[in-house]
Amino acid sequence: MTTIISNTKRLFLRRFDVSDVDDLTEVLGHPEVMEFSLSGPVGRAAVSQIIQQFEAHWHTWGFGQCAVVHKANQKVIGYCGLIRFIDIDGQTEDEIGYRLNRSYWGQGYATEAAQAIQTYGFTVVGLKRMVSMIDQNNVRSIRVAEKIGLHYEKDALIEGYVDRIYVIEQQDQLGLSTSSS
Repeated sequence: MTTIISNTKRLFLRRFDVSDVDDLTEVLGHPEVMEFSLSGPVGRAAVSQIIQQFEAHWHTWGFGQCAVVHKANQKVIGYCGLIRFIDIDGQTEDEIGYRLNRSYWGQGYATEAAQAIQTYGFTVVGLKRMVSMIDQNNVRSIRVAEKIGLHYEKDALIEGYVDRIYVIEQQDQLGLSTSSS
């Protein structure tokens, strides 16, 4: 039985399994989806390894990337989840990361999935702080991060590449939920 991590109006997020390789290859093999990735588009063999790395992360840290499944058609349309980075500017950071199939862009799915993962990170995992590391030119990802309450903190050199660090802390998220009640 597949472990469901979160359930939203249009999506559910679950742990990956080997049957997800083809759907995820459709996502990670697309040049526009991978425009801001250091690797660029990747093929089926690499995606199979990526899924294994996602699962290894779950076993090590107790959280990780999830398959984003569209409820209406049961298709894996991308990933969204948490990944731990041991050294970002000298500190450990837990990142909310997301990539979706190009066909599903502009419909609010990334925001819906990222919000669910943020809630999961604070309430289930017990994190106090989460970040998103985003290329300054990736306006779509910046918009998703800002919609779920993250704000720009600083630029950081990550693997030889400068990314913008967007952050939310648990007290920020609590303030958002009380002000919107």
